Amino acid sequence: QEVPRIEEQVSAMGELLRAGKIRYWGLSNETTFGVCQFCEAAKRLGVPLPVSIQNDFSPYLRVFEQDLAEACAPSNYNIGLLAYGVLAGGYLSGKYLNGYDTSKSRHTLFPGFQPRYHAARAHAATWDLVELAKSRGLTAAQLAMAWAASR
Repeated sequence: QEVPRIEEQVSAMGELLRAGKIRYWGLSNETTFGVCQFCEAAKRLGVPLPVSIQNDFSPYLRVFEQDLAEACAPSNYNIGLLAYGVLAGGYLSGKYLNGYDTSKSRHTLFPGFQPRYHAARAHAATWDLVELAKSRGLTAAQLAMAWAASR
């Protein structure tokens, strides 16, 4: 399936904004290059910039902190991060560590889903984060959410 050009997508957002059907718009799973392309297209077309980006961000996956955070910074495009995956696909919730029945969980039912969390390094990191959290009187989920909020 062919993906509409960036200018077409931005133009459609402009139409929806002008019609009052949406108040704001955002991006999801986008790269630094993509953010810049969307924002520059919006400037050219006179469309308000996107206000948010929804990308995976957790103690395991910190790609946002590279160039993307700089592009989204208030001094540049001023795009807020709506982090998803803060609990690393559920691994930091504890359900995969504490003997819960995970036979119907998405990672059991769809083993190819989010493979970044199935790697040996990720499992080792999970236990390290669990121990760090315990040493601070927190759960791994509390630690991960506080970490993400501090960014």
